Amino acid sequence: WLRCAPEVVLSAPTQDGEARLVRSALVPAAGTPVAARAAFARARQLRAAGLATPYLEHRHLQPLAGPALGGGVKVLELQSACPFRAQAVLRLGARAPETPRAGLSPLVRGELAHEALAAFWRDVGDHATLAGLDPDARRARVGAAVDLALRRMRTRPPAARLLGLEREWLVEALDRLATLELAREPFEVLERETWGELEVGGHVLRIRVDRVDRLADGTVALLDYKTGRAVPRRWIGPRPDAMQLAAYALSRREPTSAVANVLLPPAHTGFAGIAAREGVLPRVRSLATATLPALRELDWAGLVLRWRELAAGLAGDHAAGLATVDPAPGACEFCGLEVLCRIATAPGEAGDEAEDADD
Repeated sequence: WLRCAPEVVLSAPTQDGEARLVRSALVPAAGTPVAARAAFARARQLRAAGLATPYLEHRHLQPLAGPALGGGVKVLELQSACPFRAQAVLRLGARAPETPRAGLSPLVRGELAHEALAAFWRDVGDHATLAGLDPDARRARVGAAVDLALRRMRTRPPAARLLGLEREWLVEALDRLATLELAREPFEVLERETWGELEVGGHVLRIRVDRVDRLADGTVALLDYKTGRAVPRRWIGPRPDAMQLAAYALSRREPTSAVANVLLPPAHTGFAGIAAREGVLPRVRSLATATLPALRELDWAGLVLRWRELAAGLAGDHAAGLATVDPAPGACEFCGLEVLCRIATAPGEAGDEAEDADD
């Protein structure tokens, strides 16, 4: 405020009932407090001078030049969730205010999980090797992978006790996952944390696939690690929330038979995704048995084609600068930019968050 205006008038209460209030630490120390009557008089002067600027909603930013879209697959995810959020985050650099929390941040926890899983599968390599390990040997390899990830932490290490608790959780989560993967069909981990490019509708996105498994039939399963609890619910339709997994499938030349999130929160470990046929991944439904009727009407090639059409449309909207405040159902829950979009004070923008059919 002080940088943007030649004069700034701030007001604050000094009493709340019988309680005496002190000035917020956010208020600049410079300046002399004035009587309330003078402050109100100045406010009336400002209003009378007509210096207030009416808010005009801008539904578009300047279109992007060139085919490359910065932000990777987040372009598709955020543009589908809310066009305004995508433009605000990826083009204007908006960030939700950080909130102090106990333990490691979600970002650091996710980085550790990715690093540990990459190290584990770099060591083990395939289903046959995993099946040949007894429980103690398997847990020892999990522990070694977690220790390697902790040594490679790019952030300042927290207190030793906290780091020890994080190690215990991560070892337990990875060991549960390894046990679950024993029940899978034979597979070989073909790629880990692989960067690539995806071209859709004349636009180019940089993406990173967490893991690619080659199956016995020559197809691949594409996996994305998650340490949160959010899982895809809308695989197709006008506002899908599975565009990260869809982008993975679109980026591959070889045939794909499954895409899934690998969930690692303490309360649940497993796979959440969709497959071309039954039995590719534990507890992952095939298109033929999907809960969503629209999925049961498609084969895998048809689903991938639908994803490409959706991705091209979303990439095109983002490149064109579409920035309408139009959140999909549930998109506001984890956004944190409400103070910027002012959706709570914009009648009609929030829309009806009707319950969508999920899979």
